[in-house]
Amino acid sequence: MPSVRLKQIAVYHPENSYTNEEVASSSPDREKLIGMWSHLGRDKRYLADEQETTVTMAIEAAKKVLQAANMSGEQLDLITISSGTHEYNIPTDAAFVHKAIGGKDRCAIYDQNANCAGMVVSYDQVSRAMLHNPKMKYALIVGSEQVGNFYKPENLVHIGLSGDAACAIILERVEEDGYGLIDSSYITHSERPEDLVLPEHGFKNSKIIQTKVSDSYKVDSMFAKAPAVINDLLKDHGLTKEGITHYSISQVLSTKIDYLVEALEEDSSKFTYVGNKYAYTGTTSPFLALYHAIEEGKLKQGDHHIMWSVGAGFTSCGLLARL
Repeated sequence: MPSVRLKQIAVYHPENSYTNEEVASSSPDREKLIGMWSHLGRDKRYLADEQETTVTMAIEAAKKVLQAANMSGEQLDLITISSGTHEYNIPTDAAFVHKAIGGKDRCAIYDQNANCAGMVVSYDQVSRAMLHNPKMKYALIVGSEQVGNFYKPENLVHIGLSGDAACAIILERVEEDGYGLIDSSYITHSERPEDLVLPEHGFKNSKIIQTKVSDSYKVDSMFAKAPAVINDLLKDHGLTKEGITHYSISQVLSTKIDYLVEALEEDSSKFTYVGNKYAYTGTTSPFLALYHAIEEGKLKQGDHHIMWSVGAGFTSCGLLARL
C-alpha cells in the first residue's frame, strides 16, 4: 500500500522583526497593549514591507523547500497555495509560484482558502488525492499570510497579535505503508460567520480592503471541541496519547495551547509554541510549530503526531499522521 509522506518543510519570513514595545510605541494605551500581548504569548513578530506580498513570500518559501529537498520545480505534479489573504483572486497565486520555480506543463495548480485551517486542510486533501493518483509523485503546499495588513490602523489590539510568514512542504508518494496522513476529522459551526469578515463589506461593496471583527468573535467553542476530535482519532486507530510524540496546534493564543495540555492531560513538552516569535500567522501557524519541532529533534521519522487548526466561520480540522 502506498503512503504520502512529508519529504521536506521550510519556513520563510520577512527580514524585519518588531517587539511589542515597537508596535505599541505610538499608542496612548501602550502599557496596556504590551501587557495584554505578553499575557497572550506575544513577544515579537515579523512584518512585511510594502514591496512584499503573500505571493512573493510564497515564492521564497517554495524555493527554500525545493533547495532543502534537492529538487527542482519541474519535478512537482501539483502546487497549491493556502491563504486567507491571497494577493490575487485572478489568476491564482499558484500561477506565480509555478512560474517562479520553473514548474512543468503537466502540473496541477490551484489556490485554497479555508482561512486559518487552510494548510492543515490542504495537507489532508492533497494527501488523499495523491494516494488515489499514482501519477502524482510530488506535491508542493505553500501557506502564506499577511494577517495584520487588513486590520484598521486603529485596531492595534489585533495588529499586535499578528505576524507575517510563509511555510512550504513537499509531499511524496512512496510505495511503503504506514506513513504520512493516517486520518482526519472536521467540525464546522457556522452559526455566526459574519463575526469576522474580509473584506468588511464584501468585495462587491469594497474600495478599501479591511477586516471587520465583531466583539462576539471567539474561537473558544472550537478549541473546546479539539480534545474530543483528537481522542476520537486516536481511538479509531488503536493509539493512546503515549503513542503521540508531538502536537502542532494553531498558535492563535498561548492560553489555548495551555488549555489543550490540561484538557488532554498531556505533557506540555509535546506542544511547540512559536507565537512568541512569529505572532499569529494564520494558515501557516501549526506548520511553523511543526517545522520547529522537527528542527529541534522533538519529532523524528516514524513518530506519530497530531495537527489541529481552526478557521473563521468556524471550521476546524484535526489530523493524525506519521512522519
